[in-house]
Amino acid sequence: MKVFLSYKSEEVEIAERVQEALEARGHDVWRDKTRIKGGDIWMKMINDALLDSQRVVVLFTNMSFQSRHVYMEFMYGLKNKSVVGLRTHKPCTLAPPYTQAPLMDIADWLRTGEDEQIEGLSRCLSLPDKDFASLRAGLQSLHDLDNSNSI
Repeated sequence: MKVFLSYKSEEVEIAERVQEALEARGHDVWRDKTRIKGGDIWMKMINDALLDSQRVVVLFTNMSFQSRHVYMEFMYGLKNKSVVGLRTHKPCTLAPPYTQAPLMDIADWLRTGEDEQIEGLSRCLSLPDKDFASLRAGLQSLHDLDNSNSI
């Protein structure tokens, strides 16, 4: 699955870990720091990558909610029913429009390295478009994903 990873630049370490974990599970992850080179027109590169991606993964943190670029990338994914939010820290206060996307919590994976949450994310991203689009807003955990009647 082609995945666009959206995050605030101050959270690059988390983005790197997510990228590595998803790529290890067969996803083709686009992240600005690995795909934009000096001299590239960065906004065009980002727009092209969004258009080419099948899923948009957004790191949900109190810091990322302050980024205009993260917001625009999130809204593109939301409009195209291809976005999933990753809660990376607890507590993390969600407000509209971020509450309208499927949400997975990876805070424990970041802390412990146990694979359950990242495996759940990988399965979620791999769902056929029809099933992915039907995920209900506010998806809270792998348990909800595995037990959801909407999939």
